[in-house]
Amino acid sequence: MQYQIDFLPCGEKTCGEAIAIRFGDLESGDLTKQFVILIDGGFTGDTTKVISHMKDHYGTDYIDLMVSTHPDNDHIGGLPGIVENARVANLWMHLPWEHSADYLEARQSEFVNASVTKKLQKALSSSNDLALAADAKNLAIVEPFTGTQFTTPYGTVTVLGPTVQHYESLIAQILGGSTASAPQKSGLEAALQKILAAAQNVVESHHIETLSDKGDTTASNNTSVVLILQLNSGEKFLFCGDAGKSSLEIAYTAYELLGHQTGELTLVQVPHHGSRRNVGPTILNKFLGDKHPTVGGKRGNAVVSVGKVCDVHGHPKKVVTNAFKRRGYPVTQTRGTTKMFGMDRPNWNSVEALPLFTQVEAE
Repeated sequence: MQYQIDFLPCGEKTCGEAIAIRFGDLESGDLTKQFVILIDGGFTGDTTKVISHMKDHYGTDYIDLMVSTHPDNDHIGGLPGIVENARVANLWMHLPWEHSADYLEARQSEFVNASVTKKLQKALSSSNDLALAADAKNLAIVEPFTGTQFTTPYGTVTVLGPTVQHYESLIAQILGGSTASAPQKSGLEAALQKILAAAQNVVESHHIETLSDKGDTTASNNTSVVLILQLNSGEKFLFCGDAGKSSLEIAYTAYELLGHQTGELTLVQVPHHGSRRNVGPTILNKFLGDKHPTVGGKRGNAVVSVGKVCDVHGHPKKVVTNAFKRRGYPVTQTRGTTKMFGMDRPNWNSVEALPLFTQVEAE
């Protein structure tokens, strides 16, 4: 059994996400014996990059399964163009207007509504664009809720979350809070905040952790699809989108019910580009295990998708990458380059993980 998992570079000053995967009997060169999965497609301008990568390295533009984790533009933006210009067999995406009369009404008015923020309008429009692109290609859409599976002769993709009930509660929260807008910081204020944060760094080590369970990410991020790919040869890969603690807890319940054990993941995607609001010690201990008994000990690998500069939010947070490394999952960042795991690819260098930082961001 062979596999290649590619975290593609999306974004410059901001972070995007596109993960291309192929697995099967890759050494044979027989394309009928490989399966290709695409999880998210980065920004609108990343369409060509994603398709070209698959043609160049997978030998095809055929995608057996495409997954849209959630409608933030840095994840969904490139997907309509990929549906239009590549061959997609199966599409998983959520359809919020199927779960809310308010969202359906908003869709019918092309999402032009004074009570809805521009960000929400853009997200809904992006979902609509992808759904329309699928309709134009007669591509059926499956909504990925807990238990949804895609089975192949070489392995299975299973959705761990969200459940239908959790998803519907989240989209109600999103619509209910859509009129609230956070005050925008000026460039000078943002720069000063960055300087102050740097001056307030705190000390960490393998034995000292300052990441806490406080807070959670937004309701929109928590709608993200969380899924696991398990190959017949035993490798397990966890993909989290932008999911936060509450959604990851629900996903862990499904993970445990499926018989998966703590600390046995081969590879895990760090959610939301390494934001500290998405993970905490409790949920990391459940999926990854407690602090590794050996300094520098390893159980698997972790990857975080960040822009080439990504200075808007300062991702990934050192306190987060330390938390993964401390549990035996050293983190590799994209930072403008594709990071590949699995079967060797000619003329590609091995990835280098981030170190354990001795100073991290204060809360």
